[in-house]
Amino acid sequence: PQGTYSPRALYMRGNAYWTLASTPSKNEKAYFTKARDNFQRVVSDYPDFNEICNAKNLLAFSLNKLDNHRRALELYDSVRRNASCGAKAVKFADEQAEMIIGLH
Repeated sequence: PQGTYSPRALYMRGNAYWTLASTPSKNEKAYFTKARDNFQRVVSDYPDFNEICNAKNLLAFSLNKLDNHRRALELYDSVRRNASCGAKAVKFADEQAEMIIGLH
């Protein structure tokens, strides 16, 4: 869908799954997979979405939880290099990237 509300709906749905995945549950992997799928659609289909930096960060976080560390680092790096991303998004990307690098 290409409606005005499509990226917002995908982002909110991804955020709901991300929140569910972030709470202790036996369904954590399934929720991170669904979060990843929704955020990936936002990033791929709506690059001008006003929450794109946050979508990339949450996509990267989900990918990292699904053991795709390399792709997570690439996304965090794209947020860190994007001048239009706010300080909060860049700080989150910095912290998460450093954590991945420190663990692997």
